[in-house]
Amino acid sequence: MNSPAEWRGANNRQWIWKSPMTPVWGEVSNQRAILIIDDDLGLSRMAALILRRQSFEVDVANSGDDGLALLQIKHYDAVVLDMRMPGKDGRTVFREMRAAGINSPVLVLSAYDARRARDELGSEAFLDKPFEPDILVERVNQMIGDSARA
Repeated sequence: MNSPAEWRGANNRQWIWKSPMTPVWGEVSNQRAILIIDDDLGLSRMAALILRRQSFEVDVANSGDDGLALLQIKHYDAVVLDMRMPGKDGRTVFREMRAAGINSPVLVLSAYDARRARDELGSEAFLDKPFEPDILVERVNQMIGDSARA
């Protein structure tokens, strides 16, 4: 029996329905998917806008629990993760990601010594708040490039 759907490879990560009864909603996106997990609404919106202008597909979660939920249902090429949030903080989210086998590269974001948090957790990159937009884009691009070569 033929499947009514077709999986479009590891890079595209999307099902396309082949049934004539089911419309195809568009082309498979080749954009790199980024998840921002930060309780600061203004900062997360600004970071999302910066990354979208660089042609990234960006989702935003404003709590650790929401971020973990999104990570369970969608693959992200990189995660921008704030360390200090109410509820599940960034350290907890990072550890739960890795325990669940989610190995997306993580950019640790913090106003309180992001480098130390990165070193403690073993994440791929760090960025201190406040940050320059160009540096955010540079770090995300570096992480995605490094993970593609791994």
